[in-house]
Amino acid sequence: IKEFAGISEMLQLLHNKKKNIFVISSNETAVVTRQLDYLGLNRFIKDALGLNIKELRKPHYKILQSIIQNNHLNQGRTVYIGDTTHDVKSASLSDIRSCVVTWGVQSAHDLLQENPYYVVNEPEEIFTII
Repeated sequence: IKEFAGISEMLQLLHNKKKNIFVISSNETAVVTRQLDYLGLNRFIKDALGLNIKELRKPHYKILQSIIQNNHLNQGRTVYIGDTTHDVKSASLSDIRSCVVTWGVQSAHDLLQENPYYVVNEPEEIFTII
């Protein structure tokens, strides 16, 4: 519950700073949307997209590129935050900066092998890069 409160607070602060927040997940879009609704986080998220086609499971740079284009995002000011090596690869293929969090599903050692642009060890560190 402590982690959830921190995520909710962080999203609120980013939202208040007028940051566009998107969610990309390897789950189906409907599942992601239900989870965000259930957790009450959907109010902070501009769009949430899942990977509905098995061929696009990972890396999901095509979905990332679509978000960038459809929302006219400045690639130089866009950061993709993830917890897998696939996330770093997706950011690289989309010509944007990657940020990995070391508390996710893959080890920091594996993540660092992909040369992410940013590495954060605590959620609060995200504010130093955004």
